[in-house]
Amino acid sequence: MADEIYELNEAGGDNNQDFSELEALTTRINELVANMLKQETYLKGELATKKEYLASFTVSLENSDKEMPEFQRQIAEMRETNEKYQSLIGALSSLAAGQEMQLKDLKEVIVTKEKVITSFAISLENSITEQKSDEENSGLQEEQKDQKKMLKRLQKAERKSSKDND
Repeated sequence: MADEIYELNEAGGDNNQDFSELEALTTRINELVANMLKQETYLKGELATKKEYLASFTVSLENSDKEMPEFQRQIAEMRETNEKYQSLIGALSSLAAGQEMQLKDLKEVIVTKEKVITSFAISLENSITEQKSDEENSGLQEEQKDQKKMLKRLQKAERKSSKDND
C-alpha cells in the first residue's frame, strides 16, 4: 500500500503534500492497528488468565460452601465443649477455694496442737524432774531408815556385848 501511495505521489505532482500527509496518516493507522492487535492479543491472554482464576475461585467457593455446614457443626461442638470446660473450671475453682480454707483451718489446728504438745512436753519434763527429785528424796529416806536400823542393831549388839562383859 505504501508503494501505491508513492506511485500516486509521483504522478500527482501538486498533490505531493496531500499524498505525504496521506502516507504519514496511513503509516500511523498501520502502527495503531498493529498496536491494537498486540494489545488485543495481550488482553485475550489476560482475559484467559482471569477466566482461569475466576473458574478456580468459583470452584474453591463452591467447595467452601459445601464445607461450610461441616465447619459450622465443628464450631458448635467446640463452643459446647468450651462451655463444659468453663463449667468444670468453675467447679474446680470452687473446690480449690474450699480446699484452701480447709488447709488454712488445718494449719491453725496444727499450730494449736503444737502448742499443746510443747506445753505437755514442758509439763512432762517438770514432772520427770519432780519425780527424780522425789525418788532421790525417797532414796535418801530409805538410806536414812537403813542407817537407823543399822544403828539400832549396833546399839543392841553393843548392849549385848556390854551385858556379856558385865
